[in-house]
Amino acid sequence: MISRNKALAHVLGARDHSLEMLNSVDERVQRYARQTYDDASYAFGDSFGGVPRDAMRTMGQVVHGDRRNMEIGDLIATRGLQAGGLTAAGVGLANLTQRMAETFGGTGDISGSDTLYM
Repeated sequence: MISRNKALAHVLGARDHSLEMLNSVDERVQRYARQTYDDASYAFGDSFGGVPRDAMRTMGQVVHGDRRNMEIGDLIATRGLQAGGLTAAGVGLANLTQRMAETFGGTGDISGSDTLYM
């Protein structure tokens, strides 16, 4: 029979391994996002949609900052901001899809007696 301390050590080890993997995935995603902001700031010249290049780079560093340099509150806020932005984008896409579905598929899209079938 495994002692209670050994069982607890296994559970804690599994938890730590899972957190390391999650941190690794988060860091790869954030690094990619920071690089994308940097690439966009160079690709579009001095401004990106009216946003100066330095502001674009700074926004990438703040919103997608390295978690090792953040306090826990800042980390939660930046990841919450990202989740909120992603959610808002999803809602916008769902609304667009609904509006397109209401626009198309009406009586004008029904084949008539003079339609050539393929």
